[in-house]
Amino acid sequence: TGTGEVAIAGPGGFDGGSGGVRFDITGSYIGTSGEGPGGGVAPTSATTYGQGGQYAGVYGNQLIQPLIGGSGGSGASSSNTTSGGNGGAGGGAILIASSRDITVNGGIYANGGNAQTTGSPSNGRYGGGGSGGAIRLVADRVLGTGVLRAVGGDSFGGNAYDGGSGRIRVEAFYRPLAPNSSPLASASAPILTDALETDRRLWIANVAGEPVGENPTGSLITPDIIFSQSGEITITVQSQNIPVGTPVQVRVNTSEGVITLPGEGAPDVPLDGSGTAVFNVTVSAGLGTIQATAEFTVAGTP
Repeated sequence: TGTGEVAIAGPGGFDGGSGGVRFDITGSYIGTSGEGPGGGVAPTSATTYGQGGQYAGVYGNQLIQPLIGGSGGSGASSSNTTSGGNGGAGGGAILIASSRDITVNGGIYANGGNAQTTGSPSNGRYGGGGSGGAIRLVADRVLGTGVLRAVGGDSFGGNAYDGGSGRIRVEAFYRPLAPNSSPLASASAPILTDALETDRRLWIANVAGEPVGENPTGSLITPDIIFSQSGEITITVQSQNIPVGTPVQVRVNTSEGVITLPGEGAPDVPLDGSGTAVFNVTVSAGLGTIQATAEFTVAGTP
């Protein structure tokens, strides 16, 4: 209920945001935004519902390479005396591969989490739903009477605040299970691509002059980096086996909103010859997370 506890996503997915704590306690209405490339952005005005996380149309591709899960919905803003509901977490990311058959007679689910509601039913503070995650099946045949689901979570404040759908991919020579999916799966014969053979990485290497350790968690409870001065900072992004010149985007999720780099109308920030991209941004005091993404095509495959 807006206490800083957030909905934790499954493997490959991203957490939901926290609802704003009641104004008479904190002097602020604002909650936190959902995590992930399509995380819902927290509202800045009082008594406003959270925004649902998004997947399709925002990031990823039909091949689900790389394998990445759904983004979290944002927390709702508070009122003077009621905290906002937390956002739902994004669905996880599932890959099942077989040299022969995959048979599904039950279900495989990577659904986004439902949002939390606080307050009375007629005057609730509804968080945003988490977006659906990703399911990818690869085999000679994909069979069965079961279902595949990667749908967004409910907000309960209305469809406009629900999480967006995830992605489903079925690769097989014979695939009667593919139509039993929501959203509808993209389907084809198995595809062999360079993306599965090469270790490609993009990571935050340095923030405000502080090196980031290996395998950062992005946790708001145990931060990977602590620096005491707000204001302008430098963010260094490092890459491995990503083409030189690939534009990089950075999403900074702060306690006062989301900053997307480069900003609207600003020039691209490409990886240089050493596989590095550097960003400068002004941040406020408080907790936050940073995420880097890049889109590129290798051997005709995005």
